[in-house]
Amino acid sequence: MVKHTKRWMILAAAAAVAGGALATGGVVAHAQGFGLRGPMRGGFGWAAFEHALDDLDVSEAQREQLRGVLRGRRNEIQALAQRAVTTGRTLADLSTADQIDEAAIRAQAAALGETAAEAALLRASIHAEAAQILTPEQQQKLREQRTRFRARVDERMKQLQGELKRRLDH
Repeated sequence: MVKHTKRWMILAAAAAVAGGALATGGVVAHAQGFGLRGPMRGGFGWAAFEHALDDLDVSEAQREQLRGVLRGRRNEIQALAQRAVTTGRTLADLSTADQIDEAAIRAQAAALGETAAEAALLRASIHAEAAQILTPEQQQKLREQRTRFRARVDERMKQLQGELKRRLDH
């Protein structure tokens, strides 16, 4: 019973951290759903980027310009993503250590907050650069995509919270 409860408490903490990351736009994630892997590492992130561009009906010239924006920021994105993962793992380790070290936990949480702030600034900069490439109609579609994505995130968080409540109430 104790092992099972501890596992769910760890899951709850992970869900809270994941929810915080999603709420701040991920570490380097753009609102269309780039994962922690980021748009420069292939896989889901790049596919989501391409899908978002398809939904915006961008021209091939715009597509290349937008790809260039991300390629130009590749090193920043990757470094920030790596720092976020490392910082987050360290915080998780501190949070589940046998002895509570409040000062270390606070320092690591502050470092993670600073990383989130830098990610938000990078995201804002990328967004501003990309917005100059899009038409007003495409910018409106982008806002609508963001609204739909946030609704999906909110729904998933409600599901996770409900599951956690159900399991903790038993």
